[in-house]
Amino acid sequence: MMNEAHPDQLTFKIQPAEGGSEVPVSSLTQCLTTLVEVDEISEHDLSPFVVTDVEAADWKIRLQKPVKLTPTLSDSGQLLCLAHPAWDLDVFAATRSELFRELKEQLVMLWQEYVSEDEGILSEPAKQLRTRLMQDFEEVPHA
Repeated sequence: MMNEAHPDQLTFKIQPAEGGSEVPVSSLTQCLTTLVEVDEISEHDLSPFVVTDVEAADWKIRLQKPVKLTPTLSDSGQLLCLAHPAWDLDVFAATRSELFRELKEQLVMLWQEYVSEDEGILSEPAKQLRTRLMQDFEEVPHA
């Protein structure tokens, strides 16, 4: 939480546990000393990811039009989340770099499990997802 009087400082709000009492100021120092090995406190980077193509070991797919996916914070504020319902995509991670890696892994999995798989073994919802993925992506020569 940003301190409006001092925008370069963070303000901590400590709420008592359910059924507990207010945390006395003398205990505040004790509470804060339990935060150890914190290198940096910073806001999460919620700038969008722009997906243009996905490359696996032996294939590459490209979107017909780039798709912008904007991260959100989980309810706890601890995880970054990305969702794209049209692709049944829902990924989350603790850091932006982990989120990027998870996003790539999920897109690779979606293509392998729904498009590369024999259509005959897919359920009706899976066939609809397969059709959507094939409309949005195209296979391109692997470099």
